[in-house]
Amino acid sequence: MADSNERPKREVSPPPTYSTSDPAASSSFDSPPPPPYTNRAAAASAARAARAGAGRNEQTPLLIHHRTVIVNQEQRRIVLPNAFTLVTILFLACIFWPITMLYFSPHTPLLPAPPPIYNIAIIGAGPAGIAAAQYLRCSPAARHVDFNITIFESKPVIGGMLALHDSNGRPVFPNDDPMQSHIKAEDIAGNALMWQNSLFTRDSENLLKDKVDFTELEIEQVGYVASTVRPYSKSPISTWGRLLWTYGASLYRAARFNGDGNLREAMLKAPITTDAERIFNSLGVLEHLQQWANTLLKNSGISDRYVTEILEPQVQRAFGQPIGHLTGFAVMLAAAQEDSANAYMGGHMIERLEHIVRKVDIPVRTSTRVVGINYEQQEKQWSVQHESANGGGETSTETFDKVILTAIDLSIRLESSDSGVHNLSSFYEPDLNDKMGGPEDDYFIPVHITFFTSNAKLSNWSTHDQVLFLYGTGGTQEIKLVRETTSNTETQYLYRVLSHSSVLEEVKNQYDVLWSYETRIMNWHPVRSPLFRMPTFEWQMARGLWWSSVIQHAWSTVDLNWLAGKAVADDLIKEVLGSK
Repeated sequence: MADSNERPKREVSPPPTYSTSDPAASSSFDSPPPPPYTNRAAAASAARAARAGAGRNEQTPLLIHHRTVIVNQEQRRIVLPNAFTLVTILFLACIFWPITMLYFSPHTPLLPAPPPIYNIAIIGAGPAGIAAAQYLRCSPAARHVDFNITIFESKPVIGGMLALHDSNGRPVFPNDDPMQSHIKAEDIAGNALMWQNSLFTRDSENLLKDKVDFTELEIEQVGYVASTVRPYSKSPISTWGRLLWTYGASLYRAARFNGDGNLREAMLKAPITTDAERIFNSLGVLEHLQQWANTLLKNSGISDRYVTEILEPQVQRAFGQPIGHLTGFAVMLAAAQEDSANAYMGGHMIERLEHIVRKVDIPVRTSTRVVGINYEQQEKQWSVQHESANGGGETSTETFDKVILTAIDLSIRLESSDSGVHNLSSFYEPDLNDKMGGPEDDYFIPVHITFFTSNAKLSNWSTHDQVLFLYGTGGTQEIKLVRETTSNTETQYLYRVLSHSSVLEEVKNQYDVLWSYETRIMNWHPVRSPLFRMPTFEWQMARGLWWSSVIQHAWSTVDLNWLAGKAVADDLIKEVLGSK
């Protein structure tokens, strides 16, 4: 008998069966699934399904959860870039990858190798020396080379022979009055010094970034054997008529002759080269350099009377030599220079040279005289011996890789690798038997320059501002009124005298002199003869030494010296770069 407290057994239904085709498989569960499937996402999905009115069963949440996982996988899928993006990435990688590897590579230097350094000595601080220094420092051809430049100058000031100074190295002032304008290069060579030398003027303007303004001056009366006017092109009709009556057609022919000597435009186009024949050929004067003046004047149809009375005094004033001793080109140049010497005014050459030195920052050792230059074959260097120009002290020696000579001093000893001792004449005559060369007067002629002031104009010369002499006392070549000055509220007149020897005592005895200054300049006039063999700028005894002033054997102006300085500097650059 059954126990009355015994609980009746619960009837257990068999588990349902499922098939993939049975629709009840997705709707027979209403209760949550067992773990691990219980989660909030599944419950939320089941609630959404219930609201949708779909059939339910106890397995439905599992199936819904499985479907949700699939959706989440699709949302987390990686999106691949398109073709344009891939090409851009590859392009940038090709650019930056090599740069990055070069930068961080331990085998590649981060900075380029420093340029080679050459120590250069330039002897002479005139136009040629300063031209060489500024060309070495500023030329694009030297951008891959570093030049350590030192300029030696025996005078206490720069500027060459036209730079005058007193015994203390200071500028020379008329009446020793610093309130007056000091004596400048233009007071020696003429007011048109800058105007005549167009190459130097243009180069200085380009370097200093300024402009030289010129003022045209009035005509001036010039007296010698025949009285005339300068410039000739501005002569009054009365003067032209008188000269035409006296000299006939020679007057017109001489005017054309003077015009051929004006090389202002030609110098601006002259090539920078040490080939002297090429330089003179470009200037159109090579033929005139290779013939005597008398021959050229005769071929030009200029009469002997005009040559003696007009040209001869001009030539002696310019070059200190008679026409019969000169080339045709020297006479043509002298006539052109004398004609325009005071036609224009503007600029001061020495001041511009000083500005250029400061601009390019070149050290200049003034009052330092070079006495010897020796080539050391084993080291392939040059030893420069120098001493104080003021006297006293020992001789010092410095070593340089290259040397440029621009000064004219035949006392400098040149020693080559063969132990021979030479001087600068070896540039003219390399085969000279006497190795120290001939006497200095065989190559250059000195000049005496005297300035003095007076309270009145010299009455001897009437209205003439300049007087030229053929063969005056003491070899006087010229007396020239330079300008009026004012000292102690009084008007005074500054005169210049050029002569072969000292005339100061004669001047004091003849005129009422208030103040005077006299100096002797050696090597003022190079001796000129026809050039059938062009000068060589680089010394043939040993390479690495140049002398720019050898060009003066043909012609001497600021422009030509400036061009020669640039030419030897250019040749030096080519030699050190191996392109020569």
